[in-house]
Amino acid sequence: MAHRARVAASWRESVPQSPAAAAYTPTGSGFETGESDDLVLHDATRNKNLHFKVTYPKADGKFPVIIFSHGYGGSKSTYASLTRYWAEHAYVTLQPTHDDSIELKRQQGGAGIGMGFAHVGKDINDPQQWANRTRDVSFLIDSLGEIERDFPGVAGKIDKSRIGVGGHSFGALTTILIGGAAVTPAGQSNPDTFTDSRVRALVVMSGSGPGQMGLDTHSWDGVTMPMIVMTGTRDLGLGLQGVEWRKKPYELSKGKDRYFLLLDGGTHMTFTGMPARAGFQPKILFETVKAASLAFWDAYLKDNEAARAYLNSSALVDFSGGKATLEHP
Repeated sequence: MAHRARVAASWRESVPQSPAAAAYTPTGSGFETGESDDLVLHDATRNKNLHFKVTYPKADGKFPVIIFSHGYGGSKSTYASLTRYWAEHAYVTLQPTHDDSIELKRQQGGAGIGMGFAHVGKDINDPQQWANRTRDVSFLIDSLGEIERDFPGVAGKIDKSRIGVGGHSFGALTTILIGGAAVTPAGQSNPDTFTDSRVRALVVMSGSGPGQMGLDTHSWDGVTMPMIVMTGTRDLGLGLQGVEWRKKPYELSKGKDRYFLLLDGGTHMTFTGMPARAGFQPKILFETVKAASLAFWDAYLKDNEAARAYLNSSALVDFSGGKATLEHP
């Protein structure tokens, strides 16, 4: 604990808060939002119906797009407090339901929650799951024009030139693959890639390091776009890997605009917002996730220099009350 306090203090001393950072406050609410919570598009290439949710500002204007990929077993309905927060601050958010969703399996007559997680180790290492998840994201990007045309709430509101992708846990792998990471399935000599060059920025929550899901130390060589990697001191992997393993996507990627956020006491579920709502964790942990992600999106999807200055100052650490540290090369 003492070492973490010194880290936070040294950050404040070495990167003084600028006037621009002081003026930028990614908190509170902005626009009234609307949502369509069970939209369906048909992907003819895969003969698949993709269910997804859209949350959007009710105001007029063109807004950047964020596609958020849920964790293993989740759905389009998970992370609503996070995606709604982004929509309040002038983003259109899209949340696909991937094939591993327990809710989707239950609707199709499959396993419930208990059995749904029984095969998590096998499923997250299945190359077909990696391909399908990334294809879900790219298919939504392919379909932005159709979404605007067919769903009145977002008509004329989507800025197709400003697209970000974020994800948590298994969704973090989806995100990093879209951003250029390479994975090598067991028994295969050459890696697979699923890069989508239309994406401008990445938010990686509870990402994985080498040795799982086809990742090795060279997997991030092709990841150069702006990215923020987030984890907590109690956010353990399936093999009980800790912070240093979760930090690898930040350390091994090659972009100059990358950040690493560490939450003191943060767990794997902190990023869903559920522990904060239930009173199991200090609310400031999730509030810091919201503030950090919004500042990052504003900096790299809206080219907001005040947001960039905020990230490169002590402001976020101060906002967290010392519960966070933020690194930047």
